Amino acid sequence: MVVFLPDASVFNLPRYPNVWFYVSTDIAPAYDRATQFVIDSMSGYLGVRADAGHAHDILRCDARATIRNLQPYRGYSNHRHNHSHALDIRYYYKLLRANEMEQATLEIEGRRQEFFRVAAQVRYEASLAHNPPDDCPVCGRAGDYADVDGDVNRLVRDPLGLELCLHGTVRGRPVTHPSGFPVRGVQAMASDYDLYFGEFDTQRPESETPRVGCVAVLNQGELSS
Repeated sequence: MVVFLPDASVFNLPRYPNVWFYVSTDIAPAYDRATQFVIDSMSGYLGVRADAGHAHDILRCDARATIRNLQPYRGYSNHRHNHSHALDIRYYYKLLRANEMEQATLEIEGRRQEFFRVAAQVRYEASLAHNPPDDCPVCGRAGDYADVDGDVNRLVRDPLGLELCLHGTVRGRPVTHPSGFPVRGVQAMASDYDLYFGEFDTQRPESETPRVGCVAVLNQGELSS
């Protein structure tokens, strides 16, 4: 699956969207239905809940959802530094439509297929904590990210959010929802749809996003029909 994404200038945001959903026009024949399909799917498969009260923040998203109180860490001697974590997802689609970029054609398994696309930005960060320590072993410079030099939000918490969104893991380990059920991630949609994934490290520093994921969603057997 080869994907060509819109230029960062289309969004004019501090962070370029790091996950892109491509919804087959056979699933959603109109763009409004495609955007709602993505939002509903993230609620159903990921367990995020709408957070409309904070939708119009500095990142100027069209909709927002979160899961809070994940993976509490209590290892700091200063109890004010201890915190739980949250997956935050912001959706962008109005700019795509305004710039006539809401549709795309992808070639998958040798066949060209029409899709609607919805952009999102995901981050895994401290839940209700102001300026958590950068060395948090869950959301900070630790493990594979120990030597990251730069903005911890952009270089660590954004990729961790992408991992949790797509795969239901953080640093390769499953995460449990506050309800007690696992956070399944987008990959769980494979039980109901045909999914095609792509993840890559960006080479454009102006995008302010180190890693991007793309997911194409089709009805099961759609390409063989």
